[in-house]
Amino acid sequence: MNQKFTFVFILLVALSVTNAIFLKKRDYPCPIIPSFNATVSPDPPVPKKNATINVSGTLEQDIKENGMLIIGFKYEDCVPLGVYSTTPVNQTKAGNPFNITVNVTVPPNFASENSIPYYIWAYIENGYEPIGCDIVYSVNL
Repeated sequence: MNQKFTFVFILLVALSVTNAIFLKKRDYPCPIIPSFNATVSPDPPVPKKNATINVSGTLEQDIKENGMLIIGFKYEDCVPLGVYSTTPVNQTKAGNPFNITVNVTVPPNFASENSIPYYIWAYIENGYEPIGCDIVYSVNL
């Protein structure tokens, strides 16, 4: 009986670690996908204030009708600050330039006085498939 509990415990720990590693890899700010240009104003962003993020470039894949620009504020190791801005993106054929400007409110805990690295990242996805990405702003990353 004791061996069964030990086996189940080890199995649950192994599954938890496997899932945690998978989620971290999937949520990495810029996996191996094409990049575009992204800027933020003001630079540096001010907590609790509005910031304008401009995203532009060309991509190797079409931006489809369900294309979304997602802006995320995160700490190192992909720990989210709880703020995601999503903006629909106009359809654009691969190789054609695009330009998107969005206004977001910077979270109050962004750029806190601690020494943990943090960043803003942007990515465009069709449905749930990322097709382009860039780090907009980072400190000690």
